[in-house]
Amino acid sequence: PARWTGEITRPGGQQWYRDRLIDYREQWSRELQAITGQAGDIPMFTYQTLGPAGEAQLMAADRDPNITMVGPHYMVPSAVNSRYAGRYGDPIHMSADGERWYGEQVGKVVHRVLSKGEAWQPLRPRKAWVAPDRTSVLVDFHVPRPPLILDETFLPREQYSTGKGFHSLYGFQIRDDTRAVSAITAVDVESSTLIR
Repeated sequence: PARWTGEITRPGGQQWYRDRLIDYREQWSRELQAITGQAGDIPMFTYQTLGPAGEAQLMAADRDPNITMVGPHYMVPSAVNSRYAGRYGDPIHMSADGERWYGEQVGKVVHRVLSKGEAWQPLRPRKAWVAPDRTSVLVDFHVPRPPLILDETFLPREQYSTGKGFHSLYGFQIRDDTRAVSAITAVDVESSTLIR
C-alpha cells in the first residue's frame, strides 16, 4: 500500500491490507443490514488477485469467518489477449470468458457455503520444500475436491518464456532469496495433492 505516504513493505503492508479488507467488509455489512433489514453479518465472497495483495486477501479470509476466499483465478484466461480501445488487456484482469467461467466457480462456492453449510477452503499451498536431490521443488496443496489436475485440454497453461524455461507455468513462480524469478522447466502432478 502506498496511497499518499511511503510504501509499507511486507509483512506490514499485507497486514494493513488484511485489516482494511476486514474493516471494509464489516462496514459494508452494517450498511447493507440497515438497507435490507437483515439481522446477521452479510458474507463476502472474493477471488484472490495476484501478488502480495492476494496473500493479504487470503489472510483476511483466514481471520474473518464472514469472508470466503473462492480461490485463485490464474487458471482462467486473462485479459492479455483481449483488445479494447486499440490496446491489449492487462494480465491481472480476466477476459470475458474468464469472468464467465470464474463466475461459475463463485456460484458453486456460494451454494456450498450458504446452502450446504460447508466450511470452504480454496485451492492453496500448505507446504513447499526443496526435493532431496535439490533439482526440484515440491508443493503440497489443500485441494477442495481431490485429485489436483493440471488440464491443458480445455485451458492452456499460463506461460511467459524466459529463454531458459518459463517465468510462470500453471500459475507457479519460483523466486530466489532476492525475490528474482527463476525459470521453471516443468510442472508435474506427483499425487492427488502434490506438485513437483
